[in-house]
Amino acid sequence: MENAGDLTGRPAWEPSPRHPRMPVADRAKIFMPFAALRGFDDEIDRRQHRLVPRPVPGETETEALDAALRQAAAALAAGQRPRVLAVVFQEEKPGWGDLREVEGILRRVDPARGLLLLEEESLPVSMLVSLTLPDAQPDFLPEDD
Repeated sequence: MENAGDLTGRPAWEPSPRHPRMPVADRAKIFMPFAALRGFDDEIDRRQHRLVPRPVPGETETEALDAALRQAAAALAAGQRPRVLAVVFQEEKPGWGDLREVEGILRRVDPARGLLLLEEESLPVSMLVSLTLPDAQPDFLPEDD
C-alpha cells in the first residue's frame, strides 16, 4: 500500500460523493478551545483573590457596631425599614476569608439566632465588621454657635 487511494480505490485527493468537503471556516471551528466545565474558569478566578485574616475589632469598632445595631433596632421598632450598608467577613477557610460589602433593606434583627435579616439575605452578626444606616437621622443635632 503506497497511499490512501489504495484503500478506497480512487485517488486520495478526490472528494467522496457521500461526504462533501467541509468549508475551511467550519474546519477551523472544530479546533477552537471550549470550556468542558461551565463556570469553572469563573470559579478559579474567584478563588485567585487574596484571602485576608479575620479582622479583630478593637473597643472603638465594637462600640460603633453596637451603636449601629441599637440604632437599627430602634428604627425597626419605630416602624421604619432602614437601608443598611454592612461589611461582612466571609470565611473561606478557618480564620481566613474575604470582606464583602452588602447593601439592603433591614427587615428584622434576630438576637436569638444572631442574624440581621435583610430583604435579600441574612447576615450573621458575629461576622459583621461594620454597619451603617446611611439614611438614618442622628439622635441629636449639634447646636450652632
